[in-house]
Amino acid sequence: MNNFSLLDLLSHVFRFGLIVGVLFGALDFIVSAFSSTESDKVFHQADFDLSSVIALMNSDKVSTLAELAAQINDPTTGLNNVDMNGDNIIDYIEIEEKRDEDVYRLTFLAHPSQSQSTAKLPVAALKIQLSETVPQKISISGGFPDYVVDNTSAYYQVEYVYKQQVFWHTFFAKTRSVYTETTSTQVSKTKQLSISDRNSRRKVFYALAGIALLKAATRPATYRIQSRYSNNFKLYRKYTRPSTSFGSYGSSSPSSRGSGYGSRSRGYSSGK
Repeated sequence: MNNFSLLDLLSHVFRFGLIVGVLFGALDFIVSAFSSTESDKVFHQADFDLSSVIALMNSDKVSTLAELAAQINDPTTGLNNVDMNGDNIIDYIEIEEKRDEDVYRLTFLAHPSQSQSTAKLPVAALKIQLSETVPQKISISGGFPDYVVDNTSAYYQVEYVYKQQVFWHTFFAKTRSVYTETTSTQVSKTKQLSISDRNSRRKVFYALAGIALLKAATRPATYRIQSRYSNNFKLYRKYTRPSTSFGSYGSSSPSSRGSGYGSRSRGYSSGK
């Protein structure tokens, strides 16, 4: 019969405890990796109508980036309903332009409506190129960053024939300077819209502007927005409410938000 000392017993207990600890640690890691991260999101992609922004550029309703920014921030259009810091006020959207030879990049930056006005946050971005072939074609692609709810289902990739459209004629002009906002800080005072109000305003705007919605594609897994402001997302994570969630998305019928709209506790549907 083998001798089994107290030291052997303690050794077995220690090993068992170590194995259990490793297993629980691994389980916790797996749960963290695959569980919903909606509590880390800032807003829903449906609150920024990227499809209409692209369509507007190919219409005759705007001729410059400044006019495009004005349409985006006009509350009557319903195009922008972003509230990244949860104060029930729509955030102003600034357009940031960058150029790399024949590649144009537009990043749409949200300004929080009250605090931390210098901490801009990218809402969406577009990459634009004009081909040298005949007929010339305008290629546009873009979408939303990871911290936006439902970001993978709202990626756009379209191509237009360049026909000297008023906006594109100005946009691709060799003499045009890189666009910058004339005011460094913009503050909105417009209350965030309910989903039904947002959608009804957009419907009227679509009819008046004569634009049609684009078909969205699945966002590439490697897609990233190239902006110096991307890391500002960390500043706004503290505005999320861990005990609540955005609810479900993709409902075909718009739902109205109740009085608890700012708490992000209501069910959410894109309503598009």
